[in-house]
Amino acid sequence: MLFDADGNVRFVQSALPHLTPYRVQKTMRELGIHGIAPKAKKRATVPDEDAPARPDLVRRDFTSPVPTYKPVGDITYLRTGQGLPYLAAVMDPNTRMAVGWSLSEHMYAEGRSCRTRGDARACVVEFVEAFYNRKRPHSSIGYQIPAACMQAFFGRARDAFAEEAEANDVAASGSGRKAVQAA
Repeated sequence: MLFDADGNVRFVQSALPHLTPYRVQKTMRELGIHGIAPKAKKRATVPDEDAPARPDLVRRDFTSPVPTYKPVGDITYLRTGQGLPYLAAVMDPNTRMAVGWSLSEHMYAEGRSCRTRGDARACVVEFVEAFYNRKRPHSSIGYQIPAACMQAFFGRARDAFAEEAEANDVAASGSGRKAVQAA
């Protein structure tokens, strides 16, 4: 992908700083390739008017001060030759890492088609675990890779806890010496 979701070239410039938008456009023109606009989305679900209202627990705020603090979920639909399963995913808004997902046999799909449900599951595993979490830089976290961002956070947390434990050990051993010296 040369451009981010908003059509910006920031990702290209961060990954390949010598490229300019003009050079990308010229190269695409020379190769006879062009971008495509996404298909119009169809509404897949119609809310039940008699169902109780569900509270917006995150108040439309999809940010998080630290990883694992506020997980959020989303659903996407997959098209297979054996039916139309959907994918429910849980995301960490701080790192943009998919931290959980489930594939079920309901609703219909837009996007990549798979021959079987097993193919769909393999595609999901490959996309989420091999690409989305481990290779794809995400614009909202400064074009970092989600798994690296999560790993860096836990490394900082581990170091902070180790420093605190060491400080507590020093304080405890120092107060023990004072008690021995006083006696």
